[in-house]
Amino acid sequence: AGERYQNALLLMEELGLAYLNPVHLLDAELDYVPDGFHWNSAGHQKIGGILSDCIEAFQVSGDLADCEQVKMP
Repeated sequence: AGERYQNALLLMEELGLAYLNPVHLLDAELDYVPDGFHWNSAGHQKIGGILSDCIEAFQVSGDLADCEQVKMP
């Protein structure tokens, strides 16, 4: 993750915002373009599925903590 990404994570922590940090959920060989810097189509689809599951869990319970991938402040 680049400097801007790291700064965004620090800002969300500082502001107490819940967020999802998907980097550890992606496979370096399967989910990134060959340069290893950005997600490929498979990586985007994987993260889209995780976000969709989180939204569905939130709609049922009204609590972001019910999405196991969300980092709560």
